[in-house]
Amino acid sequence: MTQKNEVRRPDAGEPLRVWVIADDSPGRSALEAKLGAIRGRGPGVHVATTEALAHVAIVDLGPASAPGAPPPQDALSRLDRLKLPVLVLVDNGAHGRSAAARGARGVIQRTAEPERIDAALNAVAAGLRVLDFALVPNAAESGDGQPLTPREREVLELVATGCSNRRIAKRLGISEHTAKFHVNGILVKLGAGTRTEAVTLATRRGVLVL
Repeated sequence: MTQKNEVRRPDAGEPLRVWVIADDSPGRSALEAKLGAIRGRGPGVHVATTEALAHVAIVDLGPASAPGAPPPQDALSRLDRLKLPVLVLVDNGAHGRSAAARGARGVIQRTAEPERIDAALNAVAAGLRVLDFALVPNAAESGDGQPLTPREREVLELVATGCSNRRIAKRLGISEHTAKFHVNGILVKLGAGTRTEAVTLATRRGVLVL
């Protein structure tokens, strides 16, 4: 399958437009509600009215029929039709591996909080690959997880001191939008839901020394 690499980043100040795909209307409504619950500074995310207007797609593969069971082929076939970078919500590791094999750039749990979905969407839209460590709990320790870049390590050190995105931007001479992008990337790579959790996980894994 061709990798979904047609990355179209939003312009500065432009919201991230997301194409939402789910099995049924209730599932789509639930996804849209999560996107609507995303709060914070910046332009945020908007639900795209057509795929052509979107920067990234989010796909809910639906509930697993049994523990460890792969998703149905009709659910996976949705991924083949998309040209956008795709974030997939799954129930288990088996679904996640199947989605990744079909070209999904990001895979996280269906139960993920809006903040984590926000971070994952922005990372995927920026061309990064996302793996929820809750699905593969030993990925970071085994070296299979995506490592932090030198810049992300600098940002993480500032996060650990309690710096806001604005303060990080000033300290590193970058824009606040770029600082937020780096923080989102750190959360996704570490499988953290909050900045505090990211610092805790990074310290536990030896990525950060306080």
